[in-house]
Amino acid sequence: MTTTIRITDPVDLVKVVPYQLGYHPERSIVLVGLRRKQVGLVQRLDLPTLPRDCAAAAELMSRHLRGDGCTAAVLVVYENVEGEGALAGETVAARLHDDRVQVVDHVVVRGDRAFFPGQSGRDGRPVAGVVLPPDDQVPAVADYVAHGRQPASSREALDERLAPSDDRLRERVRVASMRLGAMRPVRGSRPKAMADWGAFLDVRDEAWFTGRVPSAAATARMCHSLRDLQVRDLISAWLCPGTLDLGVFDADLQALAIQHLPPGRGWSAESEGREAVGEDGGLDSDRLVERLCWLARHTPDLHAPAVLTVLAALTWHLGEGTLTRIALDRALALEPGYRLALLLERMVDLAIRPGQVLSSTG
Repeated sequence: MTTTIRITDPVDLVKVVPYQLGYHPERSIVLVGLRRKQVGLVQRLDLPTLPRDCAAAAELMSRHLRGDGCTAAVLVVYENVEGEGALAGETVAARLHDDRVQVVDHVVVRGDRAFFPGQSGRDGRPVAGVVLPPDDQVPAVADYVAHGRQPASSREALDERLAPSDDRLRERVRVASMRLGAMRPVRGSRPKAMADWGAFLDVRDEAWFTGRVPSAAATARMCHSLRDLQVRDLISAWLCPGTLDLGVFDADLQALAIQHLPPGRGWSAESEGREAVGEDGGLDSDRLVERLCWLARHTPDLHAPAVLTVLAALTWHLGEGTLTRIALDRALALEPGYRLALLLERMVDLAIRPGQVLSSTG
């Protein structure tokens, strides 16, 4: 996520990492890219230990960092046993130096303490490390907390956000989807489906968060509508400002989008002379992600690849790479040849941020 934050100490940035990733990392190497005063690309890999794996990780992370336009970085190594991340940290730091990327700080996190390899005992950095402060004492975390963000305890816990729900609503959605028919043409149902999407994506509706969720019929119509590739790409474009212009879609779909989709985001904002939602996300984007996660949990497997890919487009647009990976992995497990998921997976592999890339050709 491209977010301006106030940093007074590298420990503050370490405290931000779980909010950037969406979960608390363990046995990991994390590289926080910096572009002047902004956090750029944040990368995480499982902690490598073999020399060839460390070298491969260093080459990959440095290439992605430079591709994102970052000129500096903070290197954070998470280890359980003292010294297990030393080789990986030294290898990545050396590669960044060779590639003329400044390593602002190299921090090792072990337990509840942060250590500073090569600097302990100098510049006021204690050999015994420093105790990581509570989140509520770190100003850089304040915006995340204010938006209701709380990192999951682990990546496995983050997986649960997209795990199929076992409640009765998902079964009712499955039955409603069967009634719509897998092969029924979807163009004729665009008006109802777009109205459903408009209500679903209107995050100003506080009632949605107090128990009023879409009906099984409305949920089924939204899932079914994504078989229409133009609807799927239009919803993705609205969620991700700057990917596709409204003018590339059918005239009738343009009219339905203007009529039903909430104002104030992407090209819907431009058409009304409003300011578009920025790339830094904010409360509205957090709520949109939460709603699409809810939809993914309640979507039948037949329609889940499209829903998960739309969610992945949004989370990658916001820079939430971990949730993007989880969504794409599940989408491709259900339908290995789903083309938009394969395209997004390639973008994530190459650390290409969204732009003019989504195609209405499927």
